[in-house]
Formats: sequence, structure tokens, C-alpha cells
Amino acid sequence: MLTAIIVNDREPRAELDCSVCGKKIGQGYTRDLGTRIMYDCFRCFSIDEVATEAVLGTGEAKRAARS
Repeated sequence: MLTAIIVNDREPRAELDCSVCGKKIGQGYTRDLGTRIMYDCFRCFSIDEVATEAVLGTGEAKRAARS
């Protein structure tokens, strides 16, 4: 199941900051398809994924929380 997309050569319409590290999102970013949260890189996305799974338990609980 696809959970994120990596966007290349495109900036978001509004000035946004990464939800993990706080860096400004520039040209190229990662977007979570379920929550639509943007990250400045795939590394920040994966850090957030691991942290969320630790809090919710399993990947199944996370998918249920997104719905």
C-alpha cells in the first residue's frame, strides 16, 4: 500500500515548514497521502512514521486512525 509520495522539482503553494525538523519546504518534498502532511525529505517522513507506530501500536491502528 502506498503511504507517501516524493515530489520533485515542485514547491508547495504556500510557505510551509517540515512537521518534524521545522525546515522550510522548498523544491522537492515528501507528502503523506493519508494525512496530507508535508515533510522536507523522506528521512523526516520515516522518523514520523516510526514515532506514530510506537504511539499507536501497529500499522493497522495508524491506518484506522487516518480513516
